[in-house]
Amino acid sequence: MATSPDEIPASITHVAVLQNGQLISAQPKERYQGTPEPEGNSPALNPAGLNDLLPASPPVRYQTLVELKEVTVRYGEKTVLDQVNWHVRPGEHWALLGHNGAGKTTLLSLLNGDNPQAFSKDITLFDRKRGTGETLWDIRKKIGFVSPELFQFFPYQNTCLEVVESGFYDTLGLHRKSQPGNAAQALAWLELLGIAQEKDKPLRNVSASVQRLCLLARALIKNPVLLILDEPCQGMDAQQRQRFKELLEVICAHSSTTLLYVTHYAQEIPACVTRVLRLEQGKVQALA
Repeated sequence: MATSPDEIPASITHVAVLQNGQLISAQPKERYQGTPEPEGNSPALNPAGLNDLLPASPPVRYQTLVELKEVTVRYGEKTVLDQVNWHVRPGEHWALLGHNGAGKTTLLSLLNGDNPQAFSKDITLFDRKRGTGETLWDIRKKIGFVSPELFQFFPYQNTCLEVVESGFYDTLGLHRKSQPGNAAQALAWLELLGIAQEKDKPLRNVSASVQRLCLLARALIKNPVLLILDEPCQGMDAQQRQRFKELLEVICAHSSTTLLYVTHYAQEIPACVTRVLRLEQGKVQALA
């Protein structure tokens, strides 16, 4: 099953297309030209509403958000990252590209505190060299993170509204009494993104596109210094991907948040992205 022609393996010989629960076509792959997209009817994101929720100026100013110098990561005899040099400054919008096995996941683990090898590498995060006494929470409170798999780690009963509010506390789910002010801000984010009608539904029971928007709101609600989106459009159809890209472009244009957009597919990159890091077999193949 695939939601994009880019996801169809080379070995596939035929393509069947489902739309609204109906089989609308079945044909050899070489004759498949894509699925006509319905007209978009999602409202545009209101920049004024965004300004109320996401300040244009960062709460703290940094000189360097991310800097890696000659970073190599090995597991046994396998080299996963090979002498990577990379510098991310405040306000930049980056794409991180590479196929499976290129080293993207390992690189992200060095940034979000999940990789213990970070302590022995020349890595600076938010103007502070790793291994100088910073805690995991010192790092994570500055980062908003979204991935397709993230929804699986929330309690089954947590609603979309509760998941968004949990972003205030950097917890995977709301494990404390909801605070009226925080809940109101979470609802404002859902309204801004056009999904307030889903607020009382469990996150696991809504569509992939709504899940991703909820997780985006959760990531942004704390006004992060760095927003990391790891394959955020996976499982979305073309219309949903376009809507997500348009939202990101407004967010980037009207906030100070630095963006790191991770993807396999260059066509998914929003127009606001101006810098690119491409990895192949753990090595930097392009840096622009």
